[in-house]
Amino acid sequence: GIAFLVLTGAAVARAQDAPAHPGAVDMVLGKSDAAVTVIMTVNHELDSVDQLQRVVTKLEDAAGYVVLRNAVHNDTFAIYDQSVIRKRLKKELGAKEISMAKLQPWLVEELSLKSLAITAAARDSHFHLLDRQRLQTWQRRLAISSVPLCTRLRNRVVFLANFPTEARLHRRA
Repeated sequence: GIAFLVLTGAAVARAQDAPAHPGAVDMVLGKSDAAVTVIMTVNHELDSVDQLQRVVTKLEDAAGYVVLRNAVHNDTFAIYDQSVIRKRLKKELGAKEISMAKLQPWLVEELSLKSLAITAAARDSHFHLLDRQRLQTWQRRLAISSVPLCTRLRNRVVFLANFPTEARLHRRA
């Protein structure tokens, strides 16, 4: 099966500050034939590139990597695009990238103010019908762009790191 572990930014920071354990990946996998894939978001800020660098430095080639280019606040990725870590991820570690489209600024603001995830907001009657449809369309586009990736992630343990959500473990058989 596949296990998805979703961590908050704070949990990623704690994991990055923890001493590296040489057998950490083996401990997670146990005796399964699964491999580990880390999925992290990156945006226009240096901090997101720094977090990505720290995780890759800890895990090196013990994991596969997927970078979610999060354009929700800004669709410019100059820092990430020119970074050494991106070049290393793409050339040496075979990382994949998925782009998340930019949301309308008022929707981002409403989501933040109400502390709602997109799925919850798309069902929330306090949002106008047209805005709920915009959120659903945004989700569909992300899902469609992720389909080829998901088929490649069978029999992998997938860590979703640096996501703005509560920590939880998802299992798929």
